Amino acid sequence: MTSEYSALTRRLALERLSSLEPLLLLALAPFLWFPRPWSGLLLLLVPLLWALRRVVRGYLSVRTPYDVPAVCLVLLLPLTLLPVVDWTFAAPKLYGLLLGLALAYALANALGTPEQALLAVYATVLALGGGLAAVGLVGTEWMMHKLLPLGPLYERLPVLVRGVVYGTDQGGIHPNEVGGALALLVPLAVALLAGGLGRPRTRARGLLAAGLAATGGLMAIVLLLTQSRSAYAGCGIGLLLLLAWRLVAVPRSRRAQALGAAVVALAAVAGGWLAWRLATQWIAAAGTGLDTFTGRLELWDRAVSMLQDFPYTGIGMGQFSLVLHALYVPFLIAPDTYVPHAHNFFLQLGLDLGIPGALAVLGLLLAFFRALWQVYRRTDDAALRAAAVGLGAGMASFLTYGLTDAIALGARGGLGLWIVLGLGAALVRATPSGATPPARRPPSVARPGAG
Repeated sequence: MTSEYSALTRRLALERLSSLEPLLLLALAPFLWFPRPWSGLLLLLVPLLWALRRVVRGYLSVRTPYDVPAVCLVLLLPLTLLPVVDWTFAAPKLYGLLLGLALAYALANALGTPEQALLAVYATVLALGGGLAAVGLVGTEWMMHKLLPLGPLYERLPVLVRGVVYGTDQGGIHPNEVGGALALLVPLAVALLAGGLGRPRTRARGLLAAGLAATGGLMAIVLLLTQSRSAYAGCGIGLLLLLAWRLVAVPRSRRAQALGAAVVALAAVAGGWLAWRLATQWIAAAGTGLDTFTGRLELWDRAVSMLQDFPYTGIGMGQFSLVLHALYVPFLIAPDTYVPHAHNFFLQLGLDLGIPGALAVLGLLLAFFRALWQVYRRTDDAALRAAAVGLGAGMASFLTYGLTDAIALGARGGLGLWIVLGLGAALVRATPSGATPPARRPPSVARPGAG
């Protein structure tokens, strides 16, 4: 009996350790974002955790919608590393990409029930969204003059995070990156509040709603402070999709749907008019540099030329500024200006990973949206549907932001992208007819005294 009890205790401990895989991977993030010579060795924890899952559960991983594009991406990675010249910038991006992919699969495997998946979605908004907003308040190097007269407010916000981001004046975070990271999560918070906390109204749900509202409000304030046109546009698209969902897609009378469609159309027209005004002001503004329209056009032109010259391998992760100033010299951007990326997410995918690698990432994104559509169709649970719609609207917001700006795939600000992908896989697994583990099961362990 003692040996059986010991075996059961060990198995329970291993199962608990395996269930903590997402948290263990998140604990590795700081060491990989700010790498030391030994940091790459920490990634060996990933295959060890997969082996542990094989021992405890009898399979390496549940099947996910991402399996084929993820395998293609991993197989193509060695090819994309061939052009790398400066590993100081490439290593953090490579580590961040591998960590993100492992984290997405860890979430898909750890969250096996609807309750677990929903809890993780709520925790993402509260912890990740609230953390990003808080760090953004004290770690962003604000632009005093851009769209709104917020200079006096910026002067009261201290920059406590210094020497962390390369290429900014004080090493603080660029406001456009903060805006892009928040644009991914603001629509999710709104969706959860709008459709996922229905009756019965309990004390726990009330506290959760208050927490989501406070976090969403804080994220919205920080997003406003960034004055990022790209983040504004992306968030506007995400919120417009949510409005269409609540007023048109949710079952109701035809009259209510027609009225909802009219409201959505008016909101789209108003948003389009505002976007046009901002775009025309941006185009008409004189000057040079990264933040001007002419500067972006020149940057995109150089990026297209790079992609034409390096279509299969790209130029290497983290190498954009080096290659730009050495081989594709811009006229409107000063030679000493550090340019982290092409200011277009899709172009940057091709430059980092080559066209084949970029197609693999686009395959991940298409699989993500397809998975959310399956979740929405398979369940009548309001909370699950709200989570699926919110994740989709957040991703649409992020990709819209990516048309005129970018957060590179392995960058620190891109961690939320991988978490959202993992939550999408977890939701489709947790819904009826979702992905299931392979047929093989781990051997059972008799409980003490059984039989």
